Amino acid sequence: MTANVPESTIRAVRAAQAVMREHKPGLIVDGHWGNFTQRAYDELAKTAQIAVDSVLGSFNTSVTRIKSEYDAARLSATRVLGDSWIDQGKARAILERAANLVGIPFSALKDFLDLEPAKKATPNGVFYDTKSTNGQYRGLFQFGPAAWDSARSYLKRVGINVDLGSFSANVYDPWLNSVAAAAFAKFNEEVVVAKLGPKVKPFSGADYYTMHNQGAGGFIRLREGGALEGKQSANAVKYMQTAQRA
Repeated sequence: MTANVPESTIRAVRAAQAVMREHKPGLIVDGHWGNFTQRAYDELAKTAQIAVDSVLGSFNTSVTRIKSEYDAARLSATRVLGDSWIDQGKARAILERAANLVGIPFSALKDFLDLEPAKKATPNGVFYDTKSTNGQYRGLFQFGPAAWDSARSYLKRVGINVDLGSFSANVYDPWLNSVAAAAFAKFNEEVVVAKLGPKVKPFSGADYYTMHNQGAGGFIRLREGGALEGKQSANAVKYMQTAQRA
């Protein structure tokens, strides 16, 4: 159960999500009203929204009331964790917007969130630290200066009007860090395709993550039977082991 949110509200959200899922098959029925559920509701046809509103009404609640309850729960969690922590729904929404801007599928990047930043599962949901630090690596997607510069150069070259600015000034900004993650994925994709040819595509999420973690050259090395470099979490190692091999 989500702390500070009544069990009756969670049941109401699950019921509403079940109705929305008929129109939005990708929606997860988890009893949590976050950015994805709100957007799914907003994108419904009016008749479908009325059906959802009717279900919520049977629980003596409404979209407005539910949003208020979940917003309060998230605020309570950030007060405990600190202002640099953002909830999973917000982090995913930021990353999806960045992925769409750069032109890479959100599905290819979404697993990065559970592998890169500091993460805490709380009674109020999963939260990520936008100021995560590990050696020289910083922010939501753990950038170093060289990768940041590569992402910034890619954006400028392809004409995407987002200025990442300097690494030291902006690496902790979750929006710019997310844009950098998407741009760096496209940068690495270009490098790998240039070296191995177009038949190496399509790339999986594990492929993109391996490029992000090890660099384009590291991805090629691993693909040809080489070893991982650097200290890695067990989850990161397991995920990268599913990347393509020659």
